Amino acid sequence: MNSCLFESVRYIFKQACDVTTNLVDWFPSIFRDTTRILTEKDLSKIAQGIGSSWKLLGYELGLTKVQMEHISENEGSMVMKILGMLWQWREADPFAATVGRLHEAMKNCSKVTIDWTVIGRVFAGI
Repeated sequence: MNSCLFESVRYIFKQACDVTTNLVDWFPSIFRDTTRILTEKDLSKIAQGIGSSWKLLGYELGLTKVQMEHISENEGSMVMKILGMLWQWREADPFAATVGRLHEAMKNCSKVTIDWTVIGRVFAGI
């Protein structure tokens, strides 16, 4: 009985995760707000939702190889390096650091591991 209940809960949870993961694709208008500039708090949360191959996103955002090497060589966790990358991107042109621009860059980086649940919440302002 417990095994059946566990499997049912697991199935429902997986379905809910799949729905959340696909929100960005299902409701693109929510995530393509080209007028909303990302805040430091947004960038901090977003950094936690980006995983391996994160450097590809930096290049997609327009950072140079030298900038990416400096970020990579800094001491700290991977999340702090990703946050540094996002800050560098925002500092280059603060008014262009929008939800829409970052979303487009992320979509163009299929090799980058992205937790769309985390990213979707930030993009939606939740």
